[in-house]
Amino acid sequence: MDIAPNDKLVVTGSQDKTAKIWSVDNGNHIGTLSGHRRGIWCVKFSPVDQCIASSSADGTIKLWAVTDCSCVKTFEGHATSVVKVQFITRGMQLVSSSSDGLIKVWTIKNNNCVATLDGHEDKVWALTSSKDETLLISGGADSKMCLWKDITEQVMEESRIKTEEILLKLILGNFSSTHPSTYLSTHPSIYPSIHPSIHPNIHPSMHPSIHPYIHPSIHTYIHNVHPSIHNVHPSIHLPAAGNRSCPICCFGRNMKKP
Repeated sequence: MDIAPNDKLVVTGSQDKTAKIWSVDNGNHIGTLSGHRRGIWCVKFSPVDQCIASSSADGTIKLWAVTDCSCVKTFEGHATSVVKVQFITRGMQLVSSSSDGLIKVWTIKNNNCVATLDGHEDKVWALTSSKDETLLISGGADSKMCLWKDITEQVMEESRIKTEEILLKLILGNFSSTHPSTYLSTHPSIYPSIHPSIHPNIHPSMHPSIHPYIHPSIHTYIHNVHPSIHNVHPSIHLPAAGNRSCPICCFGRNMKKP
């Protein structure tokens, strides 16, 4: 059972394979959600959209439109009964738990399971998240409570640092053995995030820094170690930066126990 964010509707799930929507004001039955092949263990309203998530003993999770009670999405991946489901990441993802002890995180937009968390040895009956949704807490029939931390930002930062190190080695290694103008003319895609300039003295419109997504120490290091870079011909320009947008750091992309 769950109540809508506006406190006007209640949804209930039943072992008769259906869920029903009710009016809080007068108790009238508004609609029935039919489509699961076995009993429904859990139902939840979305915190942002007019939809309901349900989890069932048939091993699936379904997303329903409140307006017409139609099934809009089905999530498949659990091998056993899905006993708990909950919206996270401001309604953009679902987290579910099953009777085999596994927890899965789903991205609603593309139906993808982005993480499977294995820390329980029996049914996971309880799921909740911290207010900022960086922590997920699960409780199981194995008498264990597990805390799961979203480490997506940490992984992204480690990846950024590694990319900078590779870029630095690439730039210094190739400029030390090849004339800059030759290298740039044969490698126009050296790295899309480098600002389309090397040094301000080459052309008035050129900016003296490497793109801010690249650590500023790289720019200083290049200038100190390889002053010949300043002599690049003014007609040489690197391609403009491409799309630098990173995937949304959604809850569960990379998770571990703290």
